Amino acid sequence: MKLTGGGPESFERIALDHIQNLLETVGLYNDYNFLELGSGISRDAIPLMDFISSRGSYKGVDIFKDTIDWCNSNIKS
Repeated sequence: MKLTGGGPESFERIALDHIQNLLETVGLYNDYNFLELGSGISRDAIPLMDFISSRGSYKGVDIFKDTIDWCNSNIKS
């Protein structure tokens, strides 16, 4: 979590703020196909897991192998 610019104490709040900002500025629908560039340790993907329907999808891309490895080990499904 420290690689994200915040620690565990701010992780959830920032994640929820990101999703709220997307809802207000872009609009989100649960059947969207999401592509996140610079996904890190999936701060945004985690709250989206409860939002995206079976018709939607999420793909996170990052240049840091450590963050991708963490995501694949912890939240890949």
